[in-house]
Amino acid sequence: MKDKLITTHHFSFDYPCYPGGETLTLATEIMHNGDEENNVYVNQTLSLQSYGRSASITCFNFTPRTLRRLADELEAAGVKNI
Repeated sequence: MKDKLITTHHFSFDYPCYPGGETLTLATEIMHNGDEENNVYVNQTLSLQSYGRSASITCFNFTPRTLRRLADELEAAGVKNI
């Protein structure tokens, strides 16, 4: 059975005060494999676009928990919102 796309989500890491022409985007696809209930998996791609060129990697799953941990570590290191 063909895998079914449940939903997609795009998150842009852009910061409006830096109009440098680069865009970093995390695209998340939530899929169901159709075999049984609760067989849901996630595909994620991290893409960098810069002045007409782009590079993408398929990455491990960034979860809300790991992203919160990253934010906590950045704050602890003294990285502030600009």
